[in-house]
This record gives sequence, C-alpha cells and structure tokens, in this order.
Amino acid sequence: MSRYKYKKTYDWNSRLAYCVGLIASDGSLSKSGRHIDFITIDYDLAETYRSCLHSRAKIGIKKNSSGMKSFRVQIGDTALYDFLKSLNMTPNKSCTIGELKIPDDYYADFLRGFRRRWN
Repeated sequence: MSRYKYKKTYDWNSRLAYCVGLIASDGSLSKSGRHIDFITIDYDLAETYRSCLHSRAKIGIKKNSSGMKSFRVQIGDTALYDFLKSLNMTPNKSCTIGELKIPDDYYADFLRGFRRRWN
C-alpha cells in the first residue's frame, strides 16, 4: 500500500522556506511519521504559517501549566513530513538537529522564519 493517497510534492519557494524556518525553531515532527506541529503565542503567525502551507488545519488553543495561552497548528501531511525529513529534520529535533539542507537561494527566507522566534 502506498504511503500517499495522492502524491503531493513540495518545491522550494520563499513561503515554504519561511515555514521550514518556523518549524525548525518552534515546530516538531511527530513520531507517527505524518504530523507536523507548530506552536506559537502569536495568533497571526499561526495563520501565516497555515496559509503559507495552503492548509485548512484548525488553529487550536493550548495553555501551559501557568495558564499562558498559545496557538497550535497540527498538519497531517505525509508528503510534507517526508520533505522535512529529506532536509535532515527529525522527530525530537531539539536532541538530534544537525545541519539542515536549505538551498542557498532560499536561505534568507529560511532564516527569516527561524529568527522570527527571537524577534
């Protein structure tokens, strides 16, 4: 049985590179091999992330133990998951992240997303 219901591919563009940066800083790959999570305290950023990936995924509300509200977008997309893994992104990336394979032409866009967390 195929991993894909419909074979979708991801080609590099500025918006995708930006989202890869966001995922590298504040996202995670599930161990299921299907889901990509993104959590932020900025609702507008959650909407931007979702629209850049052309997703209709729900933006959920999550509260931490101290009651601080954040927004979570969980996208179930095996093609995107596999694309991110091909860049050397892994589940539990905070323990395993190494050099990501970002094309030079899109590195500035990737960095814009990655650095968004620190601004």
